[in-house]
Amino acid sequence: MAGLTSRLKRITLSRIRAFLETVEDPEAVIPQLIREMLRGIEEAAGAESKANAALKANQRRLDESIGRSMRLEKGAELALRQGDESLAREALAEQIKSERLIEDQRLALSQSEDALQKARESRLHLQGQLQELKRRKAEIIARARSAKALNENFRTVADIRKAGSAILNEVSRMQQSEKEGVSIASAGIDSASKFDRSLEGRLRALEREAEIERRLASIRSRKQSKSNRDA
Repeated sequence: MAGLTSRLKRITLSRIRAFLETVEDPEAVIPQLIREMLRGIEEAAGAESKANAALKANQRRLDESIGRSMRLEKGAELALRQGDESLAREALAEQIKSERLIEDQRLALSQSEDALQKARESRLHLQGQLQELKRRKAEIIARARSAKALNENFRTVADIRKAGSAILNEVSRMQQSEKEGVSIASAGIDSASKFDRSLEGRLRALEREAEIERRLASIRSRKQSKSNRDA
């Protein structure tokens, strides 16, 4: 979906004009271009619908996990109140695992929100460009025709189709030098890869035990405070 949204957002009137200046009969190309833009809008709407469904599903899973975490905490308090420290520890250990899942689900929710926003933006952008193209059609055709005197190499729609490319794809590639760049990955070695995995696991286990102890102490403190108030 990321490829679709980025491609559709590259469709601008300036790129459309630049493309029409390369074709033999710009007036004959525009109807096909409009049809492809309409299909692009439909694709963006479909991507938007899927992203919205994913957003709702991720929100539901997150809500369920948060509710489970709260129930585990209450269960630990109840178990400790009844003198079952082992069960309280088990509930708190499960709560800690649940909280890690919640972090992942928050990230998934954020990503689905971003995907929905990008799909919606690409749809609205393309709709706006289509409206402008229809409104300024005569002006754009006249400008493309006037540019013919400076260009001797024209392509036809048949030429483009023979090359296996849609008109909308051709438009999106116009003036690509504006945004071209090279991404260079770091060649360094991640120092974390050298870390002893067995030691890391043991340290994490110690961290979990320390967190369970902290939470047990917190429950005991709240329990003692309530007893003092009741007294």
